[in-house]
Amino acid sequence: MIHIEHIVSVIRVYRPGESFATANEPKAVATVSRVDAGAAEIMAAKGQLTRGDMREIARALAASGVRVVIIKRPNRMLI
Repeated sequence: MIHIEHIVSVIRVYRPGESFATANEPKAVATVSRVDAGAAEIMAAKGQLTRGDMREIARALAASGVRVVIIKRPNRMLI
């Protein structure tokens, strides 16, 4: 039996009034990998993320069952 699970996603953060649907350039992009049912790791982020953006990302991940967010940055790891 084979089970394929889609566990890697891309987060794109847009400026107010802009979106993916209107083909705007995102102000930040990051990769999210589900570690397990309740944890996700954010990595390879590029661009400018504000605290508000991070709160919005955390809320969106929480809505899909994520309770722990791991953020890797050069030379340090935030949990």
